[in-house]
Amino acid sequence: MSGSSDPYAKKKIEQTLRDELSSCMTSYYAASIAGVLVGMPLSIRLRRYEPFLVGGVLGTAVDFGRAKQECANFQEALDSFLENEKS
Repeated sequence: MSGSSDPYAKKKIEQTLRDELSSCMTSYYAASIAGVLVGMPLSIRLRRYEPFLVGGVLGTAVDFGRAKQECANFQEALDSFLENEKS
């Protein structure tokens, strides 16, 4: 096997890019926790689930928006790599 390169090199690069994007996206969770923690006592006091659910959903939306904005460079790198693979 003289001169052969790693046949899985491109898959390894793709997996690394996906791992970096995933790690970046999952690092945003503070607003979700804050929303649940604010909604929980309100739900207990009002004896309703809505404040708990609304707090969690709003917190998740805030986290997703922040993660999408902050992790855009990782997404662009992955998209570029995948586009180059097609051609």
